[in-house]
Amino acid sequence: MKILQFLFFTVYFVLSLAEVRAASARDTAREKRVKPLLMPLLLAFYAAGVSAGEGTAAEPLLAAGLLFGFLGDTVLLYPRGFVPGLVFFLLGHVMYIPLFLSRSALPGFLKLTPVFLVWIIFALVFAPRLLPKVPRELKLPVLLYMAVILVMSASAYLRFITSASPSSALCLAGSLLFLLSDTQLAFVLFGERKPRGVMETYLAAQFLIAVSFL
Repeated sequence: MKILQFLFFTVYFVLSLAEVRAASARDTAREKRVKPLLMPLLLAFYAAGVSAGEGTAAEPLLAAGLLFGFLGDTVLLYPRGFVPGLVFFLLGHVMYIPLFLSRSALPGFLKLTPVFLVWIIFALVFAPRLLPKVPRELKLPVLLYMAVILVMSASAYLRFITSASPSSALCLAGSLLFLLSDTQLAFVLFGERKPRGVMETYLAAQFLIAVSFL
């Protein structure tokens, strides 16, 4: 890790801790100062890594995914930001899916079984508990978002079983943390749970996905 890349990583890590504390305290004013900086810093960390020769080439889809993450992070800080935020994060996942698939090959049926199990477990455990609490006008967008993020995670799994490399393992871990974070956030928004672990898992997810392409 070069000096500039290490600098961006350090600032990202420190501000991530500040954001986690602000989110736990529900300090929206502090979040508005800190949260919009995180994805640009992560993008700068990735760009510094690529320019230092640690990656094979820059991935525009990764940059686009992080950019949509920045937009989602920002609009969710405002009272009417849920639907725009949902759209931005959905678009981010849409960027990640072809990116992950570009490093993947279609495996045999048995290797796909864990992907099917993730879908089934998620549908049986979380959807029946969450959807009754979602307002009628938001049910379809939430269902669409759930489907897209599951496809994103499945795409990361396909990348992993194609190469089983450390980078593909980091990508898979990041996708699962993203799934966990968004599931927790949904229960916070619609189930009135406390926001525990939402930002920790989200920030770790984005970081692991970015690192997996260096």
